Amino acid sequence: MKRIGFAVSDELHITATPRAVFETGDALWNEIATAIRLNRVDAVVVGVPYGHDNETTPMIEAAKVFAQEIETRSGLPVYLYDESFSSRNASALMVSGGMRKKKRREKGATDRAAAAVILREFLDEVARM
Repeated sequence: MKRIGFAVSDELHITATPRAVFETGDALWNEIATAIRLNRVDAVVVGVPYGHDNETTPMIEAAKVFAQEIETRSGLPVYLYDESFSSRNASALMVSGGMRKKKRREKGATDRAAAAVILREFLDEVARM
């Protein structure tokens, strides 16, 4: 993981809005804690790159460790959600939304949009239950 997208939903779970992208490094946990506090987050969804073959990969394990660390540090419930195709879907949404190529290529643009895609899909799935 080089960058981590961050998106939030409104209280009624109608929208999923991209907010930020965090770079991995020394300030990561402080930035996440600040974003959680400022956005009054009450649960966290972490995208996990599950494959179609049910094999565990180093990326899957890293995502699970990351999710556990968020849960431990924040005390919030953390849900794991399949992020397969989220970047591709985010790119398609940016194109269909009329975002210029230069803007789409900005560092972190796809990560922010993918975070919103993952959150939206998670909320839609929870609503169907």
